[in-house]
Amino acid sequence: MLRSLSTAALIPLFALACDTPSEADTSEGAGSSTDTESSTSADSGSSDTDTTSTESESESDSSSSSTDTGSDSGSESDSSESSSDSEESSAETDSEESSAETDSEESGSEEFGETGMPDCADNDAWENNDLPENASDTPWDNTSEDDAHVHIDAHLCPGESDWYRLPVIDLEFDYYALHLDGIAVGSSWCGPDCGEPWLPEAAENGMTVEVYDAETLELLKAHTSESGRTYIYGYGDDYSDDLLIHLVGPTVEATYDYDLYLNLRGYDGEDECEC
Repeated sequence: MLRSLSTAALIPLFALACDTPSEADTSEGAGSSTDTESSTSADSGSSDTDTTSTESESESDSSSSSTDTGSDSGSESDSSESSSDSEESSAETDSEESSAETDSEESGSEEFGETGMPDCADNDAWENNDLPENASDTPWDNTSEDDAHVHIDAHLCPGESDWYRLPVIDLEFDYYALHLDGIAVGSSWCGPDCGEPWLPEAAENGMTVEVYDAETLELLKAHTSESGRTYIYGYGDDYSDDLLIHLVGPTVEATYDYDLYLNLRGYDGEDECEC
């Protein structure tokens, strides 16, 4: 009886011993858990490394892009400055050329004695006669077998020249003598000796008259007066061809209305004032 009970009592104890895990199993389980955590930690580290690498590459690409943009911007700036400098240089060149052309035109006008004054372009009925090649033809007012006369009524502007052409060659005189009287308004034929008006000597009253051979342009006679009164007397074969008469102020201030009396004679003799 006692033996049976002992056997029966030992059965549950044996079953309990079989159900409790051994330390080795428990240790192995713990090791397995450690391996899992280590693997997870390793995976996490690998992920962090990949992320860091990706971010580093992204920053590198961004820096490279920024550098390229800066380089392109610099190139555009240099190109813009170069274009601006080229335009300014072209503008300066055009301005200098324009200035050079203007200087050349002014110099040409002074060289030929033109006044360049629009209000004097047509100041009398004889214009435009500022140059010898543009000399005004002056037909005789009256002629005879040994005498020819012409009267010119004109105006002289400051710095102006007046040229006239006398048709002498058709007269066919046996002798040729020229009498020329130039009188600015305010002066007279004979002056104060005969109680007639006379201009004072002044720059604005200056008058120069020159006589040229019309074909050769040889100067034959000239006379200058500061009081607006000139007289020329010339004779001989030099006055048998067409003549050019040139009236000009000896200074640029000279300006006045004037009369030119031209008399070509076929005989000798001088004029004298008779009061």
